[in-house]
Amino acid sequence: MINDMFIFNNIIVVFIIIIISLIFSKLYGDFFNPVSLFMLLWGIIVFNVFTIFEFSFSSFLYFVVAFLSFILPTFILLKKFPDKRIVLLGSTPTQLENIKLILIICIIARFFQIIYDLSVFFELGGDINSIFGDAQSLRFRYLSKESGLFQNIITNFLNYFSELGVILSAIYYKSAKKYMFLIISIILALFHSTLTFSKFAFFLDVIFIVSILTIYTVPKVERKNTKQNNKMLILIGISVILLLNIISNQRGYDMQESRIPGIDSVLIYKVVTYFFGPTLAFLTLLDSNITHSYGIMTFTPFLRKVLEYPSIGTINLGFFDTNVYTLFGSLYIDFGYFGSIFMIFVFSLVLNIIYIKLKSRMNIGLLSIYCILNSALYLSFFDWIGRQTFFWLFPVFVYIIDKLFITKKDKGERRK
Repeated sequence: MINDMFIFNNIIVVFIIIIISLIFSKLYGDFFNPVSLFMLLWGIIVFNVFTIFEFSFSSFLYFVVAFLSFILPTFILLKKFPDKRIVLLGSTPTQLENIKLILIICIIARFFQIIYDLSVFFELGGDINSIFGDAQSLRFRYLSKESGLFQNIITNFLNYFSELGVILSAIYYKSAKKYMFLIISIILALFHSTLTFSKFAFFLDVIFIVSILTIYTVPKVERKNTKQNNKMLILIGISVILLLNIISNQRGYDMQESRIPGIDSVLIYKVVTYFFGPTLAFLTLLDSNITHSYGIMTFTPFLRKVLEYPSIGTINLGFFDTNVYTLFGSLYIDFGYFGSIFMIFVFSLVLNIIYIKLKSRMNIGLLSIYCILNSALYLSFFDWIGRQTFFWLFPVFVYIIDKLFITKKDKGERRK
């Protein structure tokens, strides 16, 4: 599956996609815009899937139409793109002090979250060896553990404040040019993910941080801060690699075997299957006759008690079994071929509108929605994250905290 020609072809494809993305970056003003990220992510996936595996032409045509559907809002909103940023969130002294105060509270909440994680970890029989060694049985006990109402309230409370802390630490880093809070947030987030056996939680934190660092950067103005930004990105990259190795040990990957010819490393095998497997599952669904569920996959928190959840189940791909089908797959199960294409257009339109508004005037509540939607874009190769209630309620929580404690006292202060 992997040989020199495969690697060479991918290098060429990535180069071409980057050229196309740079063209769109001229329209947006920076490279990390929704269309460039979408093109880079899905261009690589579609190229590899359709050159390695056999699927119908109609399946390939679906992605062509989906690409056009995602790009279309860019040209619809082209005249609304601002020439430069007007306001930087946290640029006033009062606002910056408010952010710092709430940020400290959020970091304290993260400490309490880790204390709770440790109590559960040791309660289930964990020890130091379980953190860095094979902990499969402990992980299964953790995943099957039932919590009472009070515990759920406490864990959700701590989780919401912890995630708000991730956002505020990135904002404070860009506004005050001080990186200590951001480093603390990254380290604590890594520790939390390790104790809860959850790589997804840390990936989400990383996407939140990267989303803010990239949209908060003013081209040709912050060149002197490029080295500092690069150091942060390197730290994040090292943290991701460290977590992947910890997860690899916890799940006993060294005792497993790769099921893909040409890939000997189980860790790389897992990365490949997580990256490409859901797309293969979606294409299998696309070539099958299924009964559509009319919104339950997309709006699960609101419709789970109204509509019946689809019984698609696990799809066997030969080298991998999966029950996730990418963002496209979730939309397709709900709304069918043309309905999912339309929903991709709506998703891109909303993401672009928020992106443009944030470029004109920063707002923490709106920024939290952008982080959620951008996470959905980054993780679109895997699943639709909106199936979890947190992603709908978190922006509401951030909006309330922002209005009550961050921007409320700043109304009379002149914005620069």
